[in-house]
Amino acid sequence: MMISKINQSSRDPRYGVTLIEVIGTLSVLLAIGISSATIMSSVTKIGRRGNASVQQRNAIQRFATQLRTDVHQANELPSSTEETWPLQLIGSDFEVRYQWNAEQGSLRRTRLESGQVKSVESFEIGKERNAALRIRESQVTVVIDTESASHPFMVEAVHRQPAFEAPAPETPAPETPNPDKAEQ
Repeated sequence: MMISKINQSSRDPRYGVTLIEVIGTLSVLLAIGISSATIMSSVTKIGRRGNASVQQRNAIQRFATQLRTDVHQANELPSSTEETWPLQLIGSDFEVRYQWNAEQGSLRRTRLESGQVKSVESFEIGKERNAALRIRESQVTVVIDTESASHPFMVEAVHRQPAFEAPAPETPAPETPNPDKAEQ
């Protein structure tokens, strides 16, 4: 009888896992974890780039609004031969200077009143961008682009034209008596 008990106990099913099964399961979990981390990293980078792009566009819009205001208020524009930075605009009681800093990727605006710095503002448009200045007659244009951009930003500011003054109507000269007519 004892022999039958030994044979019976060796036939009992084993509850447990082998080392191979544990290693296989851990390998699958590790591969899923690495894939998830890679995907999350990519999504985070895309989000940061998108956020930076939105911030740069907002800075360009703020710059455009401020430049248009300053050009409109200026007494006169610099000559078209002065198409290099800094851009200097002079009004009746103020002076505004715009300076492009390629290393920082920013346009800096400094407003002076009575020779004293009144305000300084920086427009961060991105280190990969470039800002070119063009001045034509009554218009200032700043082209903001990248080397790979097919459609650059163009900020145009039109200088106010002096009000058109119609010439005064000519008043006729008083008639002088004509001696020939008086004789008739």
